[in-house]
Amino acid sequence: MLSREMELLRPVRTWDLSLTMRGPVIFGSTALADDGGLLQAPVHAGAPPDGAWRSVEQELREREDILALAERSAGIGVWDMDMAMRTVRATPQFFRILGLEPTDQPVPIERLRAVRHPDDRDQVVSNFQRVMATGEDQYDAEYRIIRPDGEVRWIFGRGRVVRDQFGSPIRYSGVDIDITDRRRTEEALRDSEERYRTLVENANDLVFTLDLDFRITSANPAVQRLLGYKPEELIGTRLGSYVPAEQLAKHRDMLQRKLSGEAAETRYEMQVVGRNGETRTLETSSRLSFDRSGKPNAIQAIARDITERKKYEEHLAFTTRELSHRTKNVLAVVLAMVRQIGKQTDSFEQFEERFAGCIKALAFCHDLLVESDWQGADLRSLVALQVAPFGGLDGKRFIARGPTVTLAPQATQLVGLALHELATNAAKHGALTTPAGVVAIEWQPEPAGGAARLVWREQDGPRVAPPTRRGFGHTVLERMAASLGGEVSLEFLPQGVRWSVLVSPAHIVR
Repeated sequence: MLSREMELLRPVRTWDLSLTMRGPVIFGSTALADDGGLLQAPVHAGAPPDGAWRSVEQELREREDILALAERSAGIGVWDMDMAMRTVRATPQFFRILGLEPTDQPVPIERLRAVRHPDDRDQVVSNFQRVMATGEDQYDAEYRIIRPDGEVRWIFGRGRVVRDQFGSPIRYSGVDIDITDRRRTEEALRDSEERYRTLVENANDLVFTLDLDFRITSANPAVQRLLGYKPEELIGTRLGSYVPAEQLAKHRDMLQRKLSGEAAETRYEMQVVGRNGETRTLETSSRLSFDRSGKPNAIQAIARDITERKKYEEHLAFTTRELSHRTKNVLAVVLAMVRQIGKQTDSFEQFEERFAGCIKALAFCHDLLVESDWQGADLRSLVALQVAPFGGLDGKRFIARGPTVTLAPQATQLVGLALHELATNAAKHGALTTPAGVVAIEWQPEPAGGAARLVWREQDGPRVAPPTRRGFGHTVLERMAASLGGEVSLEFLPQGVRWSVLVSPAHIVR
C-alpha cells in the first residue's frame, strides 16, 4: 500500500490549481515539500463515492475561478521559472499583462525579456545577477515594458529564489503587477508638486505658513524682496517680531474666526516691518490646514504688497479733496470776474470778449498745474503761456528775465490773470500798439525773507495818461496784494505802465 501511495506523489506548483490526475484519488491529511520547495502530499487510492469526487472537482474549479478573478482584478500575473531550462510557466493573466497570447506551455525566458523597455533591460538583468551572486532569496524590480502593440506599461515584479541543498538556484517564482496607473498618478503628483513649487518660489506675492502659535514654518523667496529677510531666517520666529504690537489682536481674532468655523478664509490688511525699519502694507488671505484626523494644525497664508496702492489711494483721496476745494475757489474767482466785468462793460459783446479772455487765462494756469499734479507752476512757463496770444516771448516785443521760481496753485491763478490783463491792456492801449514798443517782465528773489518780486514794465510805446475810470483789469491788479500776502504797485508813467507785485514766501514752492 505504501509503494502505491508513493507512485501517486506528484509536484504541485504554487500557481497551478488545475490538478489533472488520472483516476479517483483522495488527498492525504499532511502536505510535504521537497528540498526544491515543491509541494508533495500522500494520497490514498480507493474508490470513493461518485458524489464525493464530483464535490472535490467542483471545489477546485471554484477556487481556480476565484484565483483567476483575483488575478485579473488586481492585475497580478503569477510565474515560475525553471533556472536550468531557462523557461517560464505562468498564469494567463501574466501573459495578458505583457500583451502576449496566454499559454500553458513553457516559454523561453528570452521571449519575455524582449518586451522589456530597452532603457530598463540591462538594469533588471544586472540587479538580478547581483541577487544570485550574493545569495539573497528575494528580488524586487520596477521597470517598463513595450507591448507588441507599442503601448508602454510599468511593471512591478517580485520573485523568490528557490535553491537546492548546495545553495544553487533551481527555480525562481513570483508575481508581476501592472502598476502603470499608479506610476502615472505618481508622475502627475510630482508634476503638480513641481508646478506648485515653481509657482510659489517665483511668485511676487508672499506665501508663508505658521503654526497655531504664530511661529513661521515656511516662507517663499518673495519675503527677501519685500522685507529684506531670507526665508530661512524667518523659520521658527514669531509673527509678532515683524508686525506692530497693536495689530497682534487682529491676527488672533482672525485665527479665532477660522477655528470657530465662522469663516473658512479670512482677508484683511496687515502691516509688517522690514529689516530696514520700513513699514509695508500687505493684503492677506489665510486659511487653516488640517491633519489626517481633521484637527487644525497650521495656517496657510498668501499676502500681496499693496503699499504703493495704499499710497496712491491716500493721494487720490487727498487730490479729490483738493480738487473740490480748488474747484470752489475757481468758481468763486469766475463769479467775481462776472460781477466785475459786468459792472465795467457797456455791452454784451464787450462782456463776452473780456470774460472769454479771462477764462482762457485761467485755463492756461490750470494746464501748468495739472502737469505738476497741482503742486505748483514755473513762473517763466506761466509768463510764456499768458503772453503767447499776443506774440509770445520772441525776445523783441516781450523780454522775460529771472531765476527759477515755482508759484503755489493760488498764486499761479492770480498772477496768470494779472499777466493776461496787463498783456490785453498793452495790446489795446500800451506798448504793443507801436512797432517799437517793448514789454520787459522780470522777477528776482528778495534779499531776505524768501519772497519774490515780479515786475512788468512797458517802454517805447505811446505816451501814457492815467485812466479816468477803474476797469476790471485795474481792480484785479490792485487787489492781488491781499490775496498774495504782499504789496502791489500799479503806475501809469508817461513812458509806459509799470506794475510790480511782491509774492510772499507762503505762495512760493521750495
